[in-house]
Amino acid sequence: MQLFVVGTSHRTAGVDVRERLAVGPASIEPLLGRLRDAGAREALVLSTCNRIEVYGFGEEDTPNRVMGALGWPDVLPDAELAAHVYVHGGVDAARHLFRVAAGLDSMVLGESQILGQVKAAAALAERAHTLGGTLRRVLERAFGAAKRVRSQTAIGEAPVSVSSVAVELVQHVFEDVAERSVLLVGASATGRLAAQSFRARGCSRLVVCSRTAASARALTTEVGGQAWPWERRGEALDTADVVVCATSAPDAVIDESMVRAAMKRRKQRPLLFLDLAVPRDVAVGAALLPNVFVYDLDAIGRVVERHRGQRAREAERAELIVDEELARLGRALERRPTLQRLRQRADEIAADEIDRTLARLPELDEAGRRSVTAMARAIVNKLLHEPSVRLRQADDAEALAQAVDRLFDLGHDESRPQGRQVVGP
Repeated sequence: MQLFVVGTSHRTAGVDVRERLAVGPASIEPLLGRLRDAGAREALVLSTCNRIEVYGFGEEDTPNRVMGALGWPDVLPDAELAAHVYVHGGVDAARHLFRVAAGLDSMVLGESQILGQVKAAAALAERAHTLGGTLRRVLERAFGAAKRVRSQTAIGEAPVSVSSVAVELVQHVFEDVAERSVLLVGASATGRLAAQSFRARGCSRLVVCSRTAASARALTTEVGGQAWPWERRGEALDTADVVVCATSAPDAVIDESMVRAAMKRRKQRPLLFLDLAVPRDVAVGAALLPNVFVYDLDAIGRVVERHRGQRAREAERAELIVDEELARLGRALERRPTLQRLRQRADEIAADEIDRTLARLPELDEAGRRSVTAMARAIVNKLLHEPSVRLRQADDAEALAQAVDRLFDLGHDESRPQGRQVVGP
């Protein structure tokens, strides 16, 4: 049994592949159930515009069964899957999670939005009852590493997100961004960040179009602008200079005919699309129309490289923090076998003594028998509490664990749980 991750991201696959492998928000909870059926003892699904990953705890062949549960072999041939999908196990899986949570594997190096997305994925797994003790411990360390990276390095200074980089791209096309009309299609978190970035640059002509009218109104209340009916989004293209698309729809919400008709009405005045969605919101054919310019996440990613200077130097310090937190996780897991054996030995002794005592006191009623049992369990818990705390916190945990093994003659029964395998290969 070991920790694993199966996934694809902007580093291994273009948006045309990611959208074919995408997992929509409504599909995640049913998927978690299928992952459990596929042999994942624990599992969480992290699905964003730039990555789809499954973290879990299972046997050596579980990752292959996870890919089957995702349906990926039905979407891509084996050769393409091998080229675009990665599988990490043990320490490598833990390191990957730590780097993802800290923003070190993001398209925009050091962006902070991903940490909230990992926490949301963990919360959903908790509700679906697929988050167990192993993933919780690894996640706690990952969140701790991310917090240290934020507080101890400058990688998060002058926060940059995919949305803000997209707005910067608009500035290279239209110098007077503040004078441009912006249409936001979708009121997601990504769309909200884009709207905030446009407002920060002085843009006041903002229209929000969402499937849910209440979401559109809520966003315009927050950032200003006008809410627009979803079914009239084609008409909204008539007056827009920039269209930001950020929905979670499974198919394009802006099709070629919609854009063609709008361009005719606007007399071929240039129209710029920023498609921040996976699957893409703008039909591929729209980009082939005259005076229509479409930038998807892959195109925006190329612009992101301009931001890597100082952040890349800070990332080196962040990687050291990740290494330190991984080492702490390893030490914590090294203590678990000894704690498990100590607890098991104490419980066995307590159970024997409870049986022996109750056998000598047949006159006890059920309440009395429960009191004897509770007293024995309480004594065990109180006796083990302090040694357990010291063993978890000790700097010299390995030596202390060996001493506990010898003092209590705990041995190393192979049939008992072995914590080393939790993260080890």
